[in-house]
Amino acid sequence: LWANFSGPAVQLFTAHLEARTAAERRRAERDARAVLVMAAGASLFLTTVAVEDDSEDLRERIAELLSASVKAVSRE
Repeated sequence: LWANFSGPAVQLFTAHLEARTAAERRRAERDARAVLVMAAGASLFLTTVAVEDDSEDLRERIAELLSASVKAVSRE
């Protein structure tokens, strides 16, 4: 069930990047998987452990932080 679970998300993330070499493609795929894990982890933590902290404001801030980090990495 979980085999290649992240594949479609990784493809969406890397589709807009200009990875010209195999090393650049590997790095882009690694970054995509890292972002996916962070987003899923934040969601899981917020909805199961820190339920009292769950709010629209916090979810928006998490999305802003993840988006900012992705933009910073994409510029490298």
